[in-house]
Amino acid sequence: MFGLTIFTFLKSKLGGITSIFLGVMALMFVVLFAFNADTILTKFGFETKTSLKGEVVSVKKDLEAVLMANSELQETVAVQDTVQEAVVQTLESVAKEKERVTEVVVTAKEKVRKVADPLIAKTKAEKVTGVDPPPMSQADSDAISAAVIDSLHSTYDELFPTPSTT
Repeated sequence: MFGLTIFTFLKSKLGGITSIFLGVMALMFVVLFAFNADTILTKFGFETKTSLKGEVVSVKKDLEAVLMANSELQETVAVQDTVQEAVVQTLESVAKEKERVTEVVVTAKEKVRKVADPLIAKTKAEKVTGVDPPPMSQADSDAISAAVIDSLHSTYDELFPTPSTT
């Protein structure tokens, strides 16, 4: 009985031509909205599956670009580390070689001074009138020259050793 009352009410209110026209228009609106719901919702700013899939694709492309740039930077850093290690090793070897050369030169100077200082002191002790500094004898000059030449030869041999042929 209650169902019959509701049916009679709906038939009287919805049975007119205006109601049928409005019902058809509402049905067309619902059909159009159902097929274009993603587009309509996206236009109003709502997130839909389609818009999220598009974002995921663009984010994946960005991620690939960032990963490629990161790998290129890592390769560059690895090359710079290798170059830096080579530079450090080269600088260390140059510093060691410089110390060795300094030691060899100091040793050569000491050899020459051991010979020259006593001869120079002896020459200064001799007084020659009218000449300052007094002239050195030829024998003393030859002894100093020989010491310098011997020192130069030994320095050259230490700095540039001849390769052994075995």
